[in-house]
Amino acid sequence: MIFLVFILAVYFSLKLVNFEKFDDTTEALAAVTATVEGKISKPLKKLLKRLVNSDVQEQLLVADSALGKAIKVRFIISI
Repeated sequence: MIFLVFILAVYFSLKLVNFEKFDDTTEALAAVTATVEGKISKPLKKLLKRLVNSDVQEQLLVADSALGKAIKVRFIISI
């Protein structure tokens, strides 16, 4: 029961900021492959460049630790 309350609290505290569709399945597969390898795909890099303001300290939640480290190094933001 406590776990369910925790999950619901997390669910209602997160907010989707942006969503981008892939152009085709090839691009989606390449992005997934890069993510699994802990790399930043081209569509993700473009999205982060557009959304992350260098003057403001941003925070980003990333589920995969290897991808989070790659984003942190590339964009110098708090993960």
